[in-house]
Amino acid sequence: MSYAIDTSIGQLTPSLALANIYKWQSALTPSSPLVDYVNSGGGYPGWSPRWKGTAALRWKKGSLSTNLSGRYIGRYLTIKGSYRTQRLGIPGLRRQRPL
Repeated sequence: MSYAIDTSIGQLTPSLALANIYKWQSALTPSSPLVDYVNSGGGYPGWSPRWKGTAALRWKKGSLSTNLSGRYIGRYLTIKGSYRTQRLGIPGLRRQRPL
């Protein structure tokens, strides 16, 4: 979702995109059973955190423009059994009980 806002300092365009992954299944071979890899980081052959998103702000005035963006990745279970979390874009590990 995004829309432009005209201001005295130029045009500002905020944007936001969120995703809630509720199912991510894969198998090593066609005959192998499907395994759910949502919230299981580092799983092979693939995985996905349950929540992820991006937020951005674009500024434009005449021929000048710039963009500031950030990404959010929700917590996920690592191979070692800890939840990987991010606080303001800073990764950190925190041990918790599985959901």
